[in-house]
Amino acid sequence: MEKFEIYTPGHNALTDTLIMWGLCSLFRECDCDPEDITIVGEHDRYRITVADAFQLEGLKDVLLDCLEDKFLGVLDSKLTDAWDRNTINGVKQAAEAVTRLLESKTSFDLSKIFSDDHIYQYDEGRRGKGFKTLYVPLSGIYGKFLTEEHIYKEAPYKVCPYCLVFSALGFSVSVGVVRKKTLRTYIAVGFNGELTGRMLEPFLFEEKLWYQDGVNLLERAFRANASLTTLSVAFTTFLSMPDACLENIRESGSSWYTLIYSYDVGMTKRLTGFDRIDITPFKDAIIAIESHYDLLRGLVSSLLSSREVVDHGGDTVVNLLSDFALNRKLINAFNSLRALRSVIGRLQSSKHEETYNRLSSYLSHRLGLGFIAACD
Repeated sequence: MEKFEIYTPGHNALTDTLIMWGLCSLFRECDCDPEDITIVGEHDRYRITVADAFQLEGLKDVLLDCLEDKFLGVLDSKLTDAWDRNTINGVKQAAEAVTRLLESKTSFDLSKIFSDDHIYQYDEGRRGKGFKTLYVPLSGIYGKFLTEEHIYKEAPYKVCPYCLVFSALGFSVSVGVVRKKTLRTYIAVGFNGELTGRMLEPFLFEEKLWYQDGVNLLERAFRANASLTTLSVAFTTFLSMPDACLENIRESGSSWYTLIYSYDVGMTKRLTGFDRIDITPFKDAIIAIESHYDLLRGLVSSLLSSREVVDHGGDTVVNLLSDFALNRKLINAFNSLRALRSVIGRLQSSKHEETYNRLSSYLSHRLGLGFIAACD
């Protein structure tokens, strides 16, 4: 039984994470047994091993079909809404180039493309010739210029068409996109450690997208004019994940992180933020709180879903809760409870009786017990 092994190139944490998700989704389309797939995340790169290479025998045809469905025809509305025109055109051109390459070959060995020295083999990077610029939605950090001591010149970060195609594929299957006017906030998850393909399966379910509930809640919050920290965006997304995803994160033993970056797709084409947040503390805090208080998800949703609650400070409570989930200091727990009581009190005074009653139902001594448990 011959083993199949590939490496993500080592461009940066985000691009390599997107390529990893793109590759895993492709292997899933090949009906590869997820228990035979091992993914190791380390130093912002991933090594993916398939125990039996024979399971990937139809990979070339699966990839051609995928390119045709996702990038060569009319792009999915998620992508056209999430990307600027340059990214859309560049990905289409990369998909066309890869299609031509595949159709000209009698055999196709992906392990020779995504080898350990891929970047050098394909002449990628700031000083490389590459194929196309690694666009901001697929990298999160790369601008147009190279800056060194006494040097400031135009030097886009160039990559090969395979990197563009697989990062775009990974984006399409794994990234949540929160819309606020022309600003797009992208949310991805990655990990350090060793997992099987089975552990990643819930993150690739099209029937229940791992990020959708979180994206929906965040968009309602922003329509209500909520002011949320990046930490709160990460916390809200994590808390809103399907149970199967949360369960696998809890049981995996790996270190998980979320990558959150914002890009204005309007006239400015400007990256407005990029953050990498370790979500392991969230996991531990939520487990502790929910051991006493099983209404945490409903509480956060109620604090962000309506303008009247946000206007009275609901977003502030979520910011404080997120801070507590990261640091688990008793003073942060006290501040969260005090802010929650304040919001409820102001709702009562403003005669929003129905909203007051709904939010009051979440205030319980069990929440305090959950906070104490999380601090231990």
